[in-house]
Amino acid sequence: MCAVSQAASTTTPRAPPGVATARATPATPPANPAPVPATSRSTPPTSPAPVPVAVRSASPALSTSPAPAPATSRNATPTRSTPASTAVRTASTPARTASRPNPAQPVGRVPTSPMGPKVGESSTKVDYPLRAGGHPRWPVRALLASPPMTRTADLTSPAHTRLRLAVGLAAAGGLCGAVGPAISVVDGSAPPAYTAWPLLAVLALLPAAVSGYFLRRGREITAAAVLVPAGVFAVGRFLIDLQVVRDPLVAARPELFRPDSLVPPTPTAGAWLLLAGHALALAAGVVAAGRADQDGDRSQRFGLPTTAGVVAAVGLFSAPYSSTDAFIPAAGPLDAPPLPLLGGLLVLLAVPVLAVLAASTGDPEARRGGLLGIAAVLVALAVPGLATAIAVDKVDVAPGPFLVLAAAAALAWSTTDKKEHDLELPGRRRLHLIAASLGVATGVAAALGALVDHLHVPGVAAPTDYAARLLWPAAIAVTLLALLPKARPAFIVATATVPLAAGPALDAALNATRVPSVEPAAGVWFTALAVLLAAAAAVAAALAGAVERDEEGVERATPPLPLLAAGLVAGLLALGAFALPVLKAPDFVPITAFGLRVGSWGLLIALVTVLGAVWLALVSRPGRGAALLLGAACVTATRALEYPLSESRVAGTAPGPGLWLALATTAALLIAAVARTSRS
Repeated sequence: MCAVSQAASTTTPRAPPGVATARATPATPPANPAPVPATSRSTPPTSPAPVPVAVRSASPALSTSPAPAPATSRNATPTRSTPASTAVRTASTPARTASRPNPAQPVGRVPTSPMGPKVGESSTKVDYPLRAGGHPRWPVRALLASPPMTRTADLTSPAHTRLRLAVGLAAAGGLCGAVGPAISVVDGSAPPAYTAWPLLAVLALLPAAVSGYFLRRGREITAAAVLVPAGVFAVGRFLIDLQVVRDPLVAARPELFRPDSLVPPTPTAGAWLLLAGHALALAAGVVAAGRADQDGDRSQRFGLPTTAGVVAAVGLFSAPYSSTDAFIPAAGPLDAPPLPLLGGLLVLLAVPVLAVLAASTGDPEARRGGLLGIAAVLVALAVPGLATAIAVDKVDVAPGPFLVLAAAAALAWSTTDKKEHDLELPGRRRLHLIAASLGVATGVAAALGALVDHLHVPGVAAPTDYAARLLWPAAIAVTLLALLPKARPAFIVATATVPLAAGPALDAALNATRVPSVEPAAGVWFTALAVLLAAAAAVAAALAGAVERDEEGVERATPPLPLLAAGLVAGLLALGAFALPVLKAPDFVPITAFGLRVGSWGLLIALVTVLGAVWLALVSRPGRGAALLLGAACVTATRALEYPLSESRVAGTAPGPGLWLALATTAALLIAAVARTSRS
């Protein structure tokens, strides 16, 4: 009782039983102090070495002269009226808020609590009461009631529940889209043209699989954004597949069924499962739309996704394949019945719109998910037509699926981080050397394509290929400009003469090989190789120019008004030069840029290249701008040379309006080049 009264009067806390207290200025403790036993049952208590501990005090004055606390043992008679722990808590209550441990005082080896504080420091607090014997009693209730140290995802939140529901709906829709073709959408009178249900199952489950992948990684916004484009496209795809139920005979779906008579097959449960899959995909997109709608910084570029969306729309507008089978018609959306026409137009228009919306969204996660969702649906739309052309006789490939797949690849590429786009390029001189080498190789391949026969007919001499003659001016222009380092901008533009000349040659060879006895010869492969080499050479030269601009730090120039007028006139004339024929004759169908034939793609590439060169010439340095205009003049001059090189192909030929417009465009480009040079 005396000890308790002294502790209460001086507000100096008593140490727990079994632990001795030290004075304010203790000696330095040993490096590894041994724990001091409190009692001994069989031997009398010894005098243990004092273990210094930190003592909390109400004021600095009191901490310098603490009352010594004798060590206790079991032989001593305990005081039952006032426990020591109660006295310690009562005495230390007012001092707890005003005192702090003195860092100068050495602290002995004492056990620590799970929450971190020292036992000696916390023994005077109400949160850590002491049991009999001096052992601390851990605050289990406070520990269980405290918030978690790490932040975890709330798996029971409404947003997470909605997202899981959306992924489940998408997976169910994918399963319906996979099971429907597997059990056949029509009766046995019209089986599929080839075994396509495994491929269709993978394509049907692709959006749900991509969304589930991001959901498993904890990227919920990306997972939700993947499902939104699939839901939008599901409306048009539902209308396209609804034709299978309404009139299967006019629905061109060889991957699902191929009729062999004019008797229409009967739809089965597989067709309804296919439609149910689209409905579930639409529901999944609606459920996920709210989760994917996020705001943020809208500073990311969307030029590549927008261009990819336009290219995909062009690919979807054309036929997925070409066919000579009467029961497998090759038609685009405009040639389809009303339901597929409406559905095809909805899909076609949705691609560029969704690409712009997804690319311009503020949240990077939503942007990535939206673009990947569009890419997944584009793959599902393009692959069946390409597989049909490969697996079915009398069905050939068309450029449409390749454009759609290229657009899907561009959309997926645009979702990667900017750091992943950074590539270590070779030096400027090496890039120029690579471009020159590829240019010479392009010219050689084009010359071989003009020399070697394009068709092989057993037992018959190969016919004269007038369309391949246009490869000669293309080979000469590309080879000469490749050997001139100062004319590198003109060389980039002049590479467009190769697809311009190769398009009609490949178109004629493709049409001739539809005859069973006619086969393509080596000239076709040399021509195709020239197109590939020309593309590689243009890319290498463009990279060399980009490196040069980065090293020199060139800024764009403002075009003068006369040059702007000359460029505008040249661009308008170029539209007519490539859209109108340069050769006309009775019973002759010419190839134009917007005719959607194989040769039309070469004309379209040349037209886009000329227009791009004119625009770049207006904002480039005078010397570079003049070189770009000279390269564009080479392209339009090659277009004009088609008439004298191929006028003998049919009787009664006459110059077409495209010839005069090509000559006028060439003259306008040369005048603009001279004007650009005079401004230097």
